[in-house]
Amino acid sequence: MSVHDDVAAVLGEAVLLNGTTTPQAQSLGDAVGAHLSSRPMSAPRVFMRAFPAQLEQTDDQTLTGRLVPYGVVADVLDEVEGRYDIYREGFQRGAFDGQVLTGARNKGVLTKIGLIHRHDGGLGYLGPFTALRERDDGLWGDVTILPTKAPDVAALLRAGVDELSIEFRLRKEPNTMVDDHGVRWRTSVHLDQVALEPKGAYRGAQVLAMRAEQDELDRQRAEEAAAAEAERQTADAERDEAEAAAAAAVERKRAWDEMQARLADDEAKQRQYVTDYGLTKPPGFGSV
Repeated sequence: MSVHDDVAAVLGEAVLLNGTTTPQAQSLGDAVGAHLSSRPMSAPRVFMRAFPAQLEQTDDQTLTGRLVPYGVVADVLDEVEGRYDIYREGFQRGAFDGQVLTGARNKGVLTKIGLIHRHDGGLGYLGPFTALRERDDGLWGDVTILPTKAPDVAALLRAGVDELSIEFRLRKEPNTMVDDHGVRWRTSVHLDQVALEPKGAYRGAQVLAMRAEQDELDRQRAEEAAAAEAERQTADAERDEAEAAAAAAVERKRAWDEMQARLADDEAKQRQYVTDYGLTKPPGFGSV
């Protein structure tokens, strides 16, 4: 239903035919406007990616590191309506413009982004990012660790936590460029949060395994489709053959009936000759 349909359904006949509105219509119009503005908008899709961490602990409560590499192509997978969308992806410099300190669209206010421990729980919120910077090799950031979480973060780093996992959303189009090799280069995205992960949400081996699984599924589906097509073609050929045989039988019967009709006609003429002339042949047919 369109917005106009919604308005018409609510206002009904409160709007007069001459174009004026009653106080009731005005009131209802305000209510409709409030109703429409309060409708939930579909949330932008959130993507998750994992990268090897390059973190440096500059003091007890400050971490600095690269969050997203630029110009690096990786196999990724996204689940879309129960199917896996597997492709190659990379981020171009400028993709996070608007959040970085030097971004052309940045109004001087850094969007608050938090560092958490694992997307699925863990130690929870570890602290806020205080700066994002672009370098030639990627997006870098500074995070201030909460005093109560500083010992835990230090322990995680010593234990070998070697990956960061980010969540991001695509900005308004154009936000992606696809090159001649099919690589999707993200050019305009919004970083939501960053997580310390003992292993990435989507490691290369897992992506390859999922790719192999999807390829096998696609192969099976292709074989099933080919078998179904072959069965259909066989059925069509058998049907065509049966139809051709039936048509030939009809033609043979027509020819037979036509011949029988001619013979019957000849026999009738022969009988008429006998009756008229006492002859079995018409007059003048080689009589001696």
